[in-house]
Amino acid sequence: MIFSSPTLLFTPDRELDSALRRLTDSEPDYLALAPEWDAFSRLAAQLAFGVVVADYSVMAQEDSSLDMKRASRLIQEALEANSQSRILVYNVPDEDVLRRLMAAGVHDVVRAPLSIEELGLRIDRACKTYAWHAQRNYYVGQSGHIFRVDDIIGSSPQMQQIFEQVRKVAPSRNPVLITGETGSGKELIAAAIHYNSPRKDQAFIKVNCAALPDTLLESELFGHERGSFTGAVQQRIGRFEQAHGGTIFLDEVGDMSPATQAKVLRVLETQEFERLGGTRLVRVDVRIIAATNRVLEDEIAKGTFRDDLYYRLNVVKIELPPLRERSSDIALLAQFFLKKARFEERKQVRDFTPEAMEFMQSYPWPGNVRELENTVARAVLLVDEEYIRLKDLAIYHRTLHPSPAEHAVETKALTGSEAVGPEVAKRLGGEVDLRNLEKEAILKALEATAFVQSRAAVLLGISRRSLNYKISKYSITHPSWRVNTPP
Repeated sequence: MIFSSPTLLFTPDRELDSALRRLTDSEPDYLALAPEWDAFSRLAAQLAFGVVVADYSVMAQEDSSLDMKRASRLIQEALEANSQSRILVYNVPDEDVLRRLMAAGVHDVVRAPLSIEELGLRIDRACKTYAWHAQRNYYVGQSGHIFRVDDIIGSSPQMQQIFEQVRKVAPSRNPVLITGETGSGKELIAAAIHYNSPRKDQAFIKVNCAALPDTLLESELFGHERGSFTGAVQQRIGRFEQAHGGTIFLDEVGDMSPATQAKVLRVLETQEFERLGGTRLVRVDVRIIAATNRVLEDEIAKGTFRDDLYYRLNVVKIELPPLRERSSDIALLAQFFLKKARFEERKQVRDFTPEAMEFMQSYPWPGNVRELENTVARAVLLVDEEYIRLKDLAIYHRTLHPSPAEHAVETKALTGSEAVGPEVAKRLGGEVDLRNLEKEAILKALEATAFVQSRAAVLLGISRRSLNYKISKYSITHPSWRVNTPP
């Protein structure tokens, strides 16, 4: 285990301090010892510790009439120094004292007799809880958009429908499956579900199932016992245990192996599992939110994803549209990312020029919201003017001179089909430019829909406004239109 937040320990027992340090891989400065009450209370009041740990039996021994008064003062001073601090009291003698401590604001207690392993695990869990609360406080304080559904940016009808789904499913404990292209905001919606649920004060654990090989993913999710495999020198608590009482977010769930899928299915059905190399059942209360950019129905047909797991995860399904299908949100998102980057980089960039904004609204954004954020952040970092111009956008230069990979991705995002490859281009008699491909795709869509622009926009997967801009850009006309010029 690792104490991931600065921790202050009040105890005269230096052997306990040494034992806790041996139990952990923490940074040396992350566990501070205060053997005397005055030093302990002074440090707790003056410094921002993530976790404050006190030995109740020592407080009671020094002056039995002051134990609860000291506990209350400790809680007040520690929380004034850091409002997100988690306070843990151990060696609590009975249920009456336990109840009084919890009523006074202590976040966790450990009953006597003391188990060093249990105390270490409780401190470790408190450190992680502090980190979650501090992160939530940072995001809400700095950007104000992460956790309140009403603050998530999106005025398009598609996103408004999704926000309504989030409000309805958040109070439930049922699993949720979020689908959508990479970068479309699946993690943001998962966080909104958790932080608007009754579990909002508990853990929100995120696991990227595609980032780890199968053997490591099992250990990451379920933990392992000491000696269960080579290199397992101590017990590891898995992500499901860490999420007890809260929510676990399984990102890219379609990349899990069948063996891991079977174990996740068991947790969904029974809320219990064994650690790797263990025989004792571990029971948890965890809500599962899963996300994937794959079409799981196709994966089931291929035999790479279990249909029974799919049906268990798919109690509620939220499908996130790609950014190109909700172009009305682009300006709002771009303005938000501009404010965020301006704050972080301390730059006096005021706005986008009309040409830059118009181009962003017509661009297909194959990387979705993530690409938009990175584009704006890069422009703010490099621009020396008050306004971001068209030439300051990296996507503008990539459109003019796309790499083969970008050429394929952007054309596929626009047309729904693969881009013309180098060999095909060679057979056609030279270099194929993305603009020519785009114009050709628009003409084909218009012909297929009898030049009805609204239907052509749906076929292309772009907004009517974006199609109008492109029609004007390429000087496309047709006699059936009221005026033989672009609208």
